[in-house]
Amino acid sequence: MNKVWYERSTNSGQTWEIMNGGKPIYSGIATHPSIDFYPGTNDIIIVYNRDESVIAAQYYENGIFKCESIVADNSIWDQVTPDSKPVIA
Repeated sequence: MNKVWYERSTNSGQTWEIMNGGKPIYSGIATHPSIDFYPGTNDIIIVYNRDESVIAAQYYENGIFKCESIVADNSIWDQVTPDSKPVIA
């Protein structure tokens, strides 16, 4: 499918909601997501392989998108491949 969705539950998994208006977090090719949260908050970061040549990180507060940063880009480092699997912890 080459898409990444952000889905969350606020009631211990009884119900789930697809965030971002029900759309993938990126409209192009997005693969290999990793997600982490800030303890004591509803803030999360999702990192993923974007267009097979960029590693991007998206920050959400309370389920609302706030910003995206490029973590690695082939135009600079030439190290991102279609199989690159970013990790955040």
